Amino acid sequence: MYQDLDMEYENSRRYRDAGSEEMTPEQYQEAKQEVHWDIAWQIFDEVNEYNDVDKFIDLYCLDLEDSLAICKQKLYDTA
Repeated sequence: MYQDLDMEYENSRRYRDAGSEEMTPEQYQEAKQEVHWDIAWQIFDEVNEYNDVDKFIDLYCLDLEDSLAICKQKLYDTA
């Protein structure tokens, strides 16, 4: 899953003396996390492709905090 990123990281460390910009371990971990989230969102999108994701909740008559609590609970229930 991370083969290309691993190869890029190793090459940046290997060829740093030749003028290549070295990827720091922090940059590597950030890039790895970004790949992880991209894959997770792609899977989420594929799984939910045919699901009805539009929900309209009319909470205009409630207090803001009550509305937020209801919305959060509906999101958790839907997930």
